[in-house]
Amino acid sequence: MVLRALPRPDHDGVDDAALVGEAQQGGVKAQEALVRKYGAMVNRLAFRLLGGSEDLDDLVQESFLQAFRSLKRLDKPEAFRGWLSEIVVRTAHNLIRRRRLMSRIGLRTTRPIDVDGLITPNTPLESMLTLTSIYRTLERLPAKVRIALVLRRVEGRQLEEVAELMGASLASVKRWLAQADKVLEGERRTVGSQT
Repeated sequence: MVLRALPRPDHDGVDDAALVGEAQQGGVKAQEALVRKYGAMVNRLAFRLLGGSEDLDDLVQESFLQAFRSLKRLDKPEAFRGWLSEIVVRTAHNLIRRRRLMSRIGLRTTRPIDVDGLITPNTPLESMLTLTSIYRTLERLPAKVRIALVLRRVEGRQLEEVAELMGASLASVKRWLAQADKVLEGERRTVGSQT
């Protein structure tokens, strides 16, 4: 995994603004501290957006690389977490689109999403059924619709936050979610008619 256990820094308890400020000046230890602090969050978000661990390490690593390359442009260092999440979402979107293109032209085989690996066994039955339906449907959805659905229904983000993370208007996010709901409803009808 990309995020190896690093030695404990002398940055424990330091707020984001201070860490980002130091990292903007080229502080490697501050960058390492930010990776340690946000690595699990980035990993979890990337895992859910991708629907599995294929390409996960690459996405996590690329997200942090992009963040550190453009860190000097971050005006509000205290907003690092949200800004990093936007980078993960944008990078995942590009990866999902690239995967689809490669599959269409025969350079990549499509692997189904491992639903059992994404849902913990102690998840309530109703939530498990909903998540199973969502993840089975994801591969058929356009990348933006897929990401909006995961951010809203799996991550539980507010509509405004989904729009911000995706760099889209609230109206676009609502339209994408309505499109996803239509596909999910069709999936429910299909599953219901088979039982």
